[in-house]
Amino acid sequence: MPQSISELRSEVANYRFRLRQAELRAAVDPLTGLASRREIDTQIEARISGDRAFCLAILDLNGFKRINDVHGHVAGDHLIKQFAAELKSQVRANDVIGRWGGDEFVIVVDAGLEEARSRMDRTRRIFGNYKFNSGKGPVTVILNASIGIAEWDGKESHAELLARADKGMYDEKRACRRLNLRLAAAKGAQAVGSW
Repeated sequence: MPQSISELRSEVANYRFRLRQAELRAAVDPLTGLASRREIDTQIEARISGDRAFCLAILDLNGFKRINDVHGHVAGDHLIKQFAAELKSQVRANDVIGRWGGDEFVIVVDAGLEEARSRMDRTRRIFGNYKFNSGKGPVTVILNASIGIAEWDGKESHAELLARADKGMYDEKRACRRLNLRLAAAKGAQAVGSW
């Protein structure tokens, strides 16, 4: 049965609307409401192709696996949402913040390295006590993160920039782990956390 041109136009408009809705859903992490990994990748590529100066910061929550293991994934998800909301409150509107996956977050900072470091230092204010109801009553846990920051050098690829920021984050995580072990040894106690 042949369709009229107006019916075909209506159908195309409907498909375009549904495609746009799917694109919008793909750009947002469903748990936190932050940008999705796909959207972060798009934002990084846009800055690289536009030859715009920027930095990339990767944050990884320290010892978060233990929270999921002890209190369950529902509690872990609740804490991820709380942390994401706090993190979002600390970044400028023109910076892009997203959940990279699990307990990792990425911030695309439209600034040079010194300014990005300063902003990430201010972000550390959100580290500390977070509360949730475990089903057995209220629980308070301490959340902090290791942060790696890399400035795009104007030549490197998206993957190379990510690798440098990731390396910086793991270097900080190792330094925190060593400090934790030294503090525990000085107190004659076991190290806290699994990171």
